[in-house]
Amino acid sequence: MIAPMNARDSPWYITGDFNDILSNAEKEGGPERAEGSFIDLRSFYSEGDLYDLPHSGDLLSWRGIRGDHLVKCRLD
Repeated sequence: MIAPMNARDSPWYITGDFNDILSNAEKEGGPERAEGSFIDLRSFYSEGDLYDLPHSGDLLSWRGIRGDHLVKCRLD
């Protein structure tokens, strides 16, 4: 029998491509996003007791053109 997820007592690791950022500090270029646009991802991290692992390399891992702006982001 598999134990329910809330019954685990050892650490576990979640990986994925959430395609979002936690704050405007993880973004360069284009208009700033409204603070409220970060609520969903921040809540997901908070409710799951999650945190970002340290990384190496380019902080801004994604870039693209949005309108007339080159935008770079660190996608979580």
